[in-house]
Amino acid sequence: MSWTEAFFGKYYLKTHLPILTEQKTNLEVDFIESVLKLEKGSKILDIPCGHGRHANQLAKRGYQVTGIDNQPDFIDLAKVESDSNSTFQTQDMRTINFKNEFDAVINLFTSFGYFSEEENLSFLKKMVDSLKIGGKLLIDTVNREWTMNHTGKINQAWLVYPPDNITFLANNSFDVFTSRIYSAQVIVDQGERYEQNQDIRLYSFTEIKMYLGMMGMELLQVFGNMNKDDYSVTSNSMVILCQKIK
Repeated sequence: MSWTEAFFGKYYLKTHLPILTEQKTNLEVDFIESVLKLEKGSKILDIPCGHGRHANQLAKRGYQVTGIDNQPDFIDLAKVESDSNSTFQTQDMRTINFKNEFDAVINLFTSFGYFSEEENLSFLKKMVDSLKIGGKLLIDTVNREWTMNHTGKINQAWLVYPPDNITFLANNSFDVFTSRIYSAQVIVDQGERYEQNQDIRLYSFTEIKMYLGMMGMELLQVFGNMNKDDYSVTSNSMVILCQKIK
């Protein structure tokens, strides 16, 4: 079993839904809408879409949204809130094959870098290929430089989610030679112990800009978070907006 299958399995929604509030989602969708600057009816690909919290909000605001995720439970949950402007399908994001179809592609919540170097860059190219000329790509990820400087300082983390009282613990490390963050996690639920891991390749701003430039994309803006703060090495996030020019 890959780390993604375990991590996005039994406990993901139980441990993440409490922090993914409606207010948080609305603020993030406000940001997405403000930077993409699309006409209503424009086509947006949300990949991976998780349980559809961004996709369904964008659909309600008048955009035609396609959400793709490889977790059937997430897609089933997304469909509960869907309407005529949103469609969802279960698919491994590495296997998409759209060509010049979307006005925008959004890749959020540090969901780029899950795989090998070759697979990551192949997926990046597939997102670019999905865009029409002039289409925009929005990538939101944790900032590599911030992570390098803070991982050792926040090595242990724990969260308790009432009323289930699930305890989540994480032991994080960053490998400067591979630029990957590793997180060994333990979840305790009513005495039951569940172990899972994360293993994500984090790309620097320079790397992402270079690869996107090679793929025919032009950088428009980079933010330090979805509040539109300036990006720097001290930003905990890196949010890149670029446009397909060829």
